[in-house]
Amino acid sequence: MSDSIAKPQAAILALSALSLAGSLLFLLRNAPPTPFADRLSKLDPKETSIDNDFYEDYFESPAEESNGDDGGVDDASAGKEEEHPLQLVTGVDLSAGAIACAKRRAKARGLSIDYVVGDALDLPLPSDTYDGVLCSDTLEHLFDLDTALKEMARVLKPGGILVLDTINRTRVSWYALVLIAQDRLGYLPHGAHDWRLFSLEACPESAVRGMRPGIRAPHIILARTWHYAISKQGSASFLDCFIGRWTETTFTAGSYLAWARKPL
Repeated sequence: MSDSIAKPQAAILALSALSLAGSLLFLLRNAPPTPFADRLSKLDPKETSIDNDFYEDYFESPAEESNGDDGGVDDASAGKEEEHPLQLVTGVDLSAGAIACAKRRAKARGLSIDYVVGDALDLPLPSDTYDGVLCSDTLEHLFDLDTALKEMARVLKPGGILVLDTINRTRVSWYALVLIAQDRLGYLPHGAHDWRLFSLEACPESAVRGMRPGIRAPHIILARTWHYAISKQGSASFLDCFIGRWTETTFTAGSYLAWARKPL
């Protein structure tokens, strides 16, 4: 083998070895924190590093409004409501800012939804009323999971179904979501998540599905990148140029969906 070929190959191998060593050092120096002894027990908020108050400012920001055109309740949901009319749809959130934002979106889409400010630990809803409860991106923010789950069961009719999505407490979620996306890239506000509050899969395997983000179509990426460039929004908005709708997968080490039925 000539020196002109061998030298570049040796350089590539050396760089690969350095990159691997650097990655291993990064992982070792940034190991996940020690989880709480019992995630289902009531926790003292002072023992966590999460900042749940940031939502008040987040839902008042122009960036959030501009990124909401294809998230949350969408046109597909509106179509389903026309085909299968729902007698009672209620949205509950502790953040008044989130509720105000949800009301604006529902009005813009012509959806009939009753939004109220309320606490997941003491839902302002009557017992045995709802056929289904959807709990999305909530469990990882709560300090008393047992009470919250009992409240969801209380408002369900016998035979009603609870569907939830949350984040699994794994090394994947620690490195990808918390350490990199939140703390290093700023895709999520600082303090938005405390990895120790994430929930391990507690449902039967047959009732759990993984979730992963999709990639937007090229023309949407270009349009959103242009909007980002002229609006000078933060890093979260930049990544939103590429990240599309979430889809189901068998990989559950990140986010996952689960369901359970209230006994008759």
